Amino acid sequence: MAIAASYCYDLGNSQKLYLSNQGLLTSITIHTGSEGQQQQSSQGVATGTWKALPQLYRLGGGYVATIFADQPFYLSIQGSQMQVSAGASGAGIAQQISQLEPLPAQPAEPPSVPAMKPMMPMQPMTMTMGDMSMSMGEMRIADMSMGAQTSPSQA
Repeated sequence: MAIAASYCYDLGNSQKLYLSNQGLLTSITIHTGSEGQQQQSSQGVATGTWKALPQLYRLGGGYVATIFADQPFYLSIQGSQMQVSAGASGAGIAQQISQLEPLPAQPAEPPSVPAMKPMMPMQPMTMTMGDMSMSMGEMRIADMSMGAQTSPSQA
């Protein structure tokens, strides 16, 4: 049975971990959100389709997520750093977490980053100081003026 969904784990300190599976890719998003400040980092790992709900364990000063696909994947997460182990290379991690209780998971989509609004076009800049004025491509002082000239293109 394939599991295709997203799950959220509360890490405390306004930090949440999101694990999502879309096809062959597992996305890991760490989201930190506090009043007036939000930050997130994401990474993708080719794990294949999930066969069961992923599990997250607190281990030492970090976390280990177990992804159950055709072979088990172990994602060691320390702060915003992550290391992936798969199959036999994760046997040591599997032994360390075998006696631990997994953290509860909630079905949830990772937060989306709001789209930026397009910038307004800049207005031409003009500046006047006494009898001196400057604008794009031209400068005037009293009766004198300097400007950029374009030469006709030669064919």
